[in-house]
This record gives sequence, structure tokens and C-alpha cells, in this order.
Amino acid sequence: MQIVITVTPDNQLSLSTSQDLNYNQLTDILGTAQMSIFRGLVNIVKEKEDIEEDTKLIMDLKEELWDQYNQTASNILDEMIPAHMRPDLSEQAILAEENKLWEKQLKQKQSPFKVVK
Repeated sequence: MQIVITVTPDNQLSLSTSQDLNYNQLTDILGTAQMSIFRGLVNIVKEKEDIEEDTKLIMDLKEELWDQYNQTASNILDEMIPAHMRPDLSEQAILAEENKLWEKQLKQKQSPFKVVK
């Protein structure tokens, strides 16, 4: 199968495939491509710095990739269904839920932090 992604003159993306794909197939393929890009970036840094996977630099990179991907996904979802139409998914609502999880972990005396070498 061949998938071609082209940037048009007006900065939009055009996608064409050599066979018909349903939505699930397309999102799986795009997700696999994104994960491949993430792994490639991590491997470039590991090789350039001659370091292992579980170092602070690699964890910092992964967290940055996570944050950027999360922001991109949020932007896409917000364009599809704007935040004012989903108040239960506002930043305030999500923060409130996160705070509940933190409180639960603290009550159980579990550290919410992972030790990174």
C-alpha cells in the first residue's frame, strides 16, 4: 500500500492512498507513523549523546514529545467540538480531576513521581 501526504500551496495537507481505507485503518496508520517519528527522535538523541533509554535527558525528551502531541490532539478536538460546547472537558474540569487523583495518591502515601536515573 502507498500513502502520499502532500502539502498544498495554501498549507493544507492532501492525502491519497493506493487503496480505500476506513477511518480506523487510517488513524492506526497515522498513529503508527507518529510513533515511528517519536522513536526516531529518541534514537537520534540516544546515538548522538551516547546514552541509554532510561536517562533524564531521554525522559525529558519523551515528556516534551508527549506535551506537544497532547497539545496537537487538543487543538484538533477543540476545532471539531469547541471547548464551550463541552464544559465537562474544560481545563478547569480536567485539573479538578487531576487534583482528586493527586489527593488519593497522597492519602495512600504513594509518590506520584517516578524516579528517573
